[in-house]
Amino acid sequence: MINIIRVLIMVVLSLPMLSVLAVPPKRTDKGYIDAISKGADTLIVLSIVDDGGVPVDGAEIKAIFSFRGGFRHVQCETGADGNASIHGKTTGDEIVFTISKHGYYDSRIKTSYLRFGENRPVEDGKWQPWGESRKVILKKVKNPVALRQSDLSLMVPDTNAWFEVDLECGDWVKPHGKGAVADCEVRVTWDGGSPYRCKFCKTDIRFTEPFSGAYDVENVEESDMPFPYEAQTNAVYRQIFEYYNRKDGQKLRESLRPNFSRVARVRCVVSENGELLKANYCGLRCIEASPGDGKAILGLTSVFNPTPNDTNEP
Repeated sequence: MINIIRVLIMVVLSLPMLSVLAVPPKRTDKGYIDAISKGADTLIVLSIVDDGGVPVDGAEIKAIFSFRGGFRHVQCETGADGNASIHGKTTGDEIVFTISKHGYYDSRIKTSYLRFGENRPVEDGKWQPWGESRKVILKKVKNPVALRQSDLSLMVPDTNAWFEVDLECGDWVKPHGKGAVADCEVRVTWDGGSPYRCKFCKTDIRFTEPFSGAYDVENVEESDMPFPYEAQTNAVYRQIFEYYNRKDGQKLRESLRPNFSRVARVRCVVSENGELLKANYCGLRCIEASPGDGKAILGLTSVFNPTPNDTNEP
């Protein structure tokens, strides 16, 4: 019994020490203090690849190092392996890289050594890790087509009922809007509370026609064209989605995961043998309801390709 008590005492005494070790200590060494006041050298290796993972040579890189009292500019190009080494001096403030090449969309990334909790060390006047590597995707400009774009806020006609949405014109189907074709259906369940008092607001989205549906794809966040360029015909197209704007009084995530888009297939024409003959493709950036004053509001941001069977592949 005595041994058990001793063990418990040792565990309790060790808890404060464990909690201290779990929190990175504030850096007070002279090298770090000099770095954030006078600046220290840094070396970053960028690896530039296209959206197929192939190295991009001859890409121009412009780097801006924020420095106390001003900025420093560095410029270079990638080699045959798609790599470029960027040397600079910084007090740890923001560094912005812009990567460009004819025939590609520009890409931009940012970093900072003073972000909360980062506590980067400095050795021999150099920020660590020295020569850290970052991969950046430079997306090709392919064959852009004219897309029908929508970025609207629609008043929801009623709650707890399904209403059809025309994604080409970005509106409810008649008689609730000017839409003519039902591409998907939306149902909003809402407690009627104002944006400040709402405790429950949910959006259900469904695609009812055979072969119709949507799938999620990660954006290339650093690109000037971050969204997916083409639709994948062999992807798994889901038909039901749900989104909680408020649940138990808590504001929840957006309908799409951060940095994701949704590609939809609609207006599907099916043969007598059950084969898909024709369809339209569109990109959904946002389709979600939120509480308003007296009415729920559906946010709709989308692009619609009016050409049947055009997946925008190069």
